[in-house]
This record gives sequence, C-alpha cells and structure tokens, in this order.
Amino acid sequence: EAKLVVFTKFGSERAARLMQALYTIGGNMGRGFINLAISIIIFAFIIVGCEKDHNPISDTSDFDTRLIGEWFYADSLSIDYPAPPIAFYGMQITSDKIIKQLGIEIKTGKVVTLDKLRYDEIIKAKDGILVVLAFSVGAIDTMYYNFGKEEILISTEYYKKTYKRTKLGSQINDPIDFNFRTMIDSTNYEGVDVHSYPPSFTSRISPNDLLINAIIPNFRVEIEISNFHGVGTYQIPFAKGKLIYDGGDFLTTYLSDSTNTATVSITDYNETENICSGTFTFDAIISYYTNNGWVLDRKKLRQGSFSLPIYK
Repeated sequence: EAKLVVFTKFGSERAARLMQALYTIGGNMGRGFINLAISIIIFAFIIVGCEKDHNPISDTSDFDTRLIGEWFYADSLSIDYPAPPIAFYGMQITSDKIIKQLGIEIKTGKVVTLDKLRYDEIIKAKDGILVVLAFSVGAIDTMYYNFGKEEILISTEYYKKTYKRTKLGSQINDPIDFNFRTMIDSTNYEGVDVHSYPPSFTSRISPNDLLINAIIPNFRVEIEISNFHGVGTYQIPFAKGKLIYDGGDFLTTYLSDSTNTATVSITDYNETENICSGTFTFDAIISYYTNNGWVLDRKKLRQGSFSLPIYK
C-alpha cells in the first residue's frame, strides 16, 4: 500500500486533492506514473511558493510603512515603595515587519534596543488594524492604531498607549550613575544597564528601614536593613536577603541563611549627593521536595559591592 506525506507552504489543501485524484485516476497504470505526476505537481507548488515569497519586504500591500521607526511611551512605575517614578517602554518596527523592544541605557539615558532571542512579527498592519504574532505570549494579538503628529495611539479593548516617535541614540532620560556587582557561586554578575527604568537603587521604605534592590542577568537581589542608621555594618537575618531567579514563566526565591555569615556594610550614605555605597555577603537557600525527599539548594553571594541612587 502506497502512502504519501506532502509538505507545502502554499496550497496544501489543493495539493492534497490533486494527489487523491491521481491515485484514483492512476489506478492500474502503475506506481511509476503516479510518482512521476506527483513529482511534477510538487515542483510546480515549490516554484509558485518561491515566486510568491521571493521578496516579502517589498510587498507592502498589507503593511503601513508609516509604522517603520522607533517609538516610546512613558508610564508611571507602580511599585509599593520609593522607586524611580517613570518607566519608558519602546519598540522599533523594521521594514521587514519585525518588532524589537527598546530600552534606556541607564548611564546615558539614551534609547537602545534590547537583545532578544526572538522578536514579535507583524502579520498585517493596514487601515488602522495591527495584527502581531507575539512570541512573548505565544499568540496572535490584534490591536488598533491611529497616527497623530509624530505619535501613534495603540489600543485594544483593555488599554490605550500613546507612543512618541524617537530615534536610536536619542537621550530621553537623565543619566544615572550606578554600580552593582556580586559573585554567585563561581560566576560574576553586574547590574543590568539597559532596562525600562533604573533597575538598581536603594529605597527608604520607612524612616528606620532601607531596601537595596538590584537586577542582574536572570536574577534580582534584595537586601533589607532594619533599624538603619547610616554608615555601619548590619547583620542580614533570615529572609531579609533575597535572590530571586527569573525563569521567564516563573520566579524562584532563595532566602538568606542566618546560620552563615550574612552581613551588609554601608560605607557611604549621603542623601544630599543621592548615593548609597557598600558591600555584602550572604548565602541564599531554598528547599523543595523530590522523590528522594527534601533537597536544600544553596547559592553563595560573595564579593558584593554597590553604589546606588537613593529614593525616598
């Protein structure tokens, strides 16, 4: 019994019907005739497909080229403790219908692209309708757009966002100087320098408490100091230090272990100059259950240092 599997980019349904007809008509004419006819049809579909997809960038029949360029919008940052007040979100739409995320280079305040493994793709952008294949959520998203003077309104039934036109390298925020470094086990990390807002900072969460907050590749580090009184060395009690692993679809939180040395030293604290500097060291642990029983996973944070702005 002969079996056929056909993979085509265009017209797969028509191809299947033709294949079935060939088997019916060919009947007793032999497998050689059928195979020859099938080869001719497949070749024809390949030629048609190649001709149709030869230069997709030049096909603008379903693509509003006015969208091409860099766009950003500013929004208030909703964090329940003192933090940078504004976050900047942006996108770059290219001539080949790719959407890249934009961020701010914190130390210069300039617009740059964010490195991603996959980018969203525009399926259609015409007559105010924007259809996007969003790899971030693994789904097709339909939005609406309207142009203003050097701006564009993107909306759905859930939100409206007004993007302003910008350019790569344009400065849209004040430069913020900061440094954050730590070693986790045997790997060195530095604070993320491109983000939608300054991701590493200190916060006076109360008159007597200070929070050190930093984002490094794949992790967030948090250290809370109780009874803060300025320059000095403080113990980090259990769960007051956190190492949060960002797995994309999930977060894993390691908590400071008070049975080992866990300290943070503030070497400079100046609200007038808006700077908080210091060093830290602690272990962060998490326990979870497996088929072999409970397992304790430990991360060692060593040689930690920081010089960060203060928000209060």
